[in-house]
Amino acid sequence: MNFIKKIILGILASWLAVFVTAYYFPEYLSVTWWLRAFSVVWVIFWILNSILKPILKILSFPLILISLWVFTFLINWVIIFLTEYFVKMMPALWVWFDVKWWFFSYIIIAIVLWLTNHVIHWFVDIK
Repeated sequence: MNFIKKIILGILASWLAVFVTAYYFPEYLSVTWWLRAFSVVWVIFWILNSILKPILKILSFPLILISLWVFTFLINWVIIFLTEYFVKMMPALWVWFDVKWWFFSYIIIAIVLWLTNHVIHWFVDIK
């Protein structure tokens, strides 16, 4: 049961993180606000965040240690970039996920996503 709670918490945290970033920083990130379109962006982000991110962290662990965990922002940048890439590959769904101003925007979005996920996991601690 604890495993299911962690999965549900991860799903809700990633959805809220994408929502907060898109709502409070529209100058950096634009997302179609239809429920279906926003859900597609969120599902792609959640899949990449839950499957690819741990693999990237394991493979780049020495770089993460050397850089004192600053390299994790680059991993978040890759996840956001891949989310944008995969969403743009599906034009039939009428989904729009666009990161504006490229590098600076990715850094801001990665920080906001990290902070939102961190705060959510801090408030809802599953033991």
